[in-house]
Amino acid sequence: MIVSGAQYANQQMTKKPMLCIAVVDDDDSVSEPIQILMEMNGWQANTYTSCEAFLDDLQPDSPPDCLVLDLQFPRMNGVELQRTLKRKGLQIPTIVLTAHPDGALAASAVSEGALEIITKPVSSDELIKKIGIAVSTAPT
Repeated sequence: MIVSGAQYANQQMTKKPMLCIAVVDDDDSVSEPIQILMEMNGWQANTYTSCEAFLDDLQPDSPPDCLVLDLQFPRMNGVELQRTLKRKGLQIPTIVLTAHPDGALAASAVSEGALEIITKPVSSDELIKKIGIAVSTAPT
């Protein structure tokens, strides 16, 4: 079926707004494939190698729709980032992606509001599903 330019433009205007996903992980072998996966699903993805870099780029009036967050970083860890966001009054649906799902830091992440703790490596299908669920639970 051939779609005219006007039909295409109309289809684009009726689509849901593009989701923006922030990925905070200092391992490029994790964050880059996730970014590609997000973009393949029509979502915008921004990657950050530290919690501080994410905070530096954060626009409080337009936060990401979902945060995919590792916990282990050299300076500020993922739980400290969650606490900082909470102090700023930001409730971003958060999925923790970690190699240590049973550790104290993961338990703290849940108590600070993480919706999911997912063990690395994660399948593409599982991550997409979990992000969909996280975004659907976000306060409107």
